[in-house]
Amino acid sequence: RAERLGALSRLAEAGRLVEALGGFARLVSEDPNDRRALLGAAHCALALGRDDLARPLLERLARIDPNDTAARAALEALAGAPAEV
Repeated sequence: RAERLGALSRLAEAGRLVEALGGFARLVSEDPNDRRALLGAAHCALALGRDDLARPLLERLARIDPNDTAARAALEALAGAPAEV
């Protein structure tokens, strides 16, 4: 699993965001609480301008770990105000 996550992260870094997002989404469907897969999918969605896809992923991350500052900051940026989760 770690190897797959690494490969998907490299795809995203190479600008192959749609492909990476699909891979991260598959990993999330296998384990909905996988923080790395959720974050990877959210980052890809945000980079693609798909806030509608990113928001539920970030909300799930914030529920899993209320102290996840990256998820909270991204949600606040999307909302333009502090996140309410």
